[in-house]
Amino acid sequence: MRVIGAALKRDPKGEKVYAERLKRYLKLLGVEKIILVNTLEQKSSEENIFREFSGESMDGIGIVHLTVDLSGYNREKLNFLERAMNSADLSVKVKLVEVIEDSINRYLEELWDYPERVNSDLTDSIFKAKHALISDLIYEYEKVSWIGPNNAIINSLGKLPASETLAILVEPERRYYIKEKLESLG
Repeated sequence: MRVIGAALKRDPKGEKVYAERLKRYLKLLGVEKIILVNTLEQKSSEENIFREFSGESMDGIGIVHLTVDLSGYNREKLNFLERAMNSADLSVKVKLVEVIEDSINRYLEELWDYPERVNSDLTDSIFKAKHALISDLIYEYEKVSWIGPNNAIINSLGKLPASETLAILVEPERRYYIKEKLESLG
């Protein structure tokens, strides 16, 4: 089983081009079935991928839709951010996290023309470093905004068969974490 990050460009032309490249990439990998993980808190750029892959199959690849409700974690995150605004130390750290996220996202959006780049060691390393830094800065924030939601997705996936023809399609940032956790579960 593979964990594949999927991201589309924000402009409609870029969406179509990337979606076609992603289909070819999945075919080249020999994927016959994907589990499309849709969270109820998708960012607008990720929602596009779900429109492109909205049916039950796509060019011979079966699609299973898995919707995971992360709204509880989103509420916890918002509560934390509200509390953080009452603390000078925490509010500075939250602002720093926002700057880091914006910078990384802008860089990667320019890099991600092909699925191979989205699913590269470089992308994984950047996100892994980002989350290590955020965890060191504000562990409570990382727990409610990153660790908890990803573990909820993993729990929703359940026990999956080991198969080279099965792929889990997730947001690019989630890819490395979910991949590592599923590998450790065996």
